[in-house]
Amino acid sequence: ILTPAEGRLQLDQDKIREIFCSPANQDLPAAIISVAGAMRTGKSFLLDFLLKRLAQNHLEAGSSDSISGFPWRSGMNRHTSGIQIYTEPIVVDGVAVYLMDTQGTFDHRTTVRDNMTIFAMACLTSSHLVYNLMHIIREDHLQNLQLFTEYGRLVSESYKMKPFQNLLFLVRDWHYPQDAGFGFEGGKVLLDQVMSAEEGSSENFRLLSLLIEIT
Repeated sequence: ILTPAEGRLQLDQDKIREIFCSPANQDLPAAIISVAGAMRTGKSFLLDFLLKRLAQNHLEAGSSDSISGFPWRSGMNRHTSGIQIYTEPIVVDGVAVYLMDTQGTFDHRTTVRDNMTIFAMACLTSSHLVYNLMHIIREDHLQNLQLFTEYGRLVSESYKMKPFQNLLFLVRDWHYPQDAGFGFEGGKVLLDQVMSAEEGSSENFRLLSLLIEIT
């Protein structure tokens, strides 16, 4: 729905209307789950897994076999460009759930402005945004989050809305369960430690703390 074209990002409004205004789903409440983060960290693979698991659990027997899923591949070069959304939602408890993939940041070919635009679009349109990280939460991860969501923050202030609905930090391949266990509680311990280390260090920290607190 958002693709690079002629040196700029182009929003496909016709495709958006086609997806969200389809007769089968247009009267249902909708939720968008998106995954964002650095390039080559398994975002598309994760979304493909989530889509197929949702299909297995919420579609009629045999229907999930027709789910093509999100394309992904190994390698050093990016695979996803712009923002892609799976056109057919999975209806869960009367809610049309859409899964959305985003281009990875820091791919050496995309400008900082385009990275910020893609991330901000994901922030503002997602019911649940998964911030996909590998191994650990570092200070620069939080700084990048603050930078990339600045567009979203400015728009949210103009329209008196939150820049996020729900923000989830996903730390993959975690190596230190003895210090912070797997799951939500261990993740909160890790995030609190990182935030405590930066407390009072800069104005950026204050803005980031506020950003996380209100999500």
